[in-house]
Amino acid sequence: MNNILSILVDLQNIDSIIIEKNRIIEELPLKLGSFQKPIKEAEAMLKREAETLQVQERKKREKEIEIEDAKERIRKLRQKSADIKNNKEYQAMLKEIDVLERAILRLENDILDIMQDIEDIRNRVLSGEQKFAAENRILKAEQDRIDREIEQINLEIVSLKKERVTLVNKLDEDTYQWYMDILKRTRGLAVVEARNEICKGCNLHIPPQLFVELKKGGEILNCPQCRRILYYRGESKHDADTSE
Repeated sequence: MNNILSILVDLQNIDSIIIEKNRIIEELPLKLGSFQKPIKEAEAMLKREAETLQVQERKKREKEIEIEDAKERIRKLRQKSADIKNNKEYQAMLKEIDVLERAILRLENDILDIMQDIEDIRNRVLSGEQKFAAENRILKAEQDRIDREIEQINLEIVSLKKERVTLVNKLDEDTYQWYMDILKRTRGLAVVEARNEICKGCNLHIPPQLFVELKKGGEILNCPQCRRILYYRGESKHDADTSE
């Protein structure tokens, strides 16, 4: 294989690894989405329960006020009992007090039910807060793991870039620029293998004569379809068998 072509093949291998590692770095944070979903659900649940708790506590306060108002009414009625002149008025007063006392009893039962609801809601809130905290710990652990992985990959990329500089320094400026132009145009794949008269970049057939010249390895050749730089590594036993 042509020496310059050999360098270009090695350069492509490094660039392909760097591109893949950068892709992994971009995609790793996306994995947090599955860990964030339970947290969002827990947050939504806590918000709903907090709103329900406020409603129930407001109902409790309203009924407590109603009880206080009824008790105050009873107190005033009893204060006026000394001024009542006849039995009819007295019986009417007793009836009103009875109605108020029944109302108080009903309101107290309502409050007991509301207090039970409040207790249930607070238990659900506590459970939700515990779940939220647990999911946050899981998310934090996964975030830390991803951060460590990204840090390790970045270190590997730094090392690869040093190797890349060594290879680039072996190329003249025009050849390197030619390689880079193809790399950008073909989205990261400038140098590809040709096997069984097929370009592995575009998977199209290349002319037989071009393939013969490529096998000789005397010069750097391009695929006539995709214009990528071609190299020939040699046919494997499997390739040889399938070509017969």
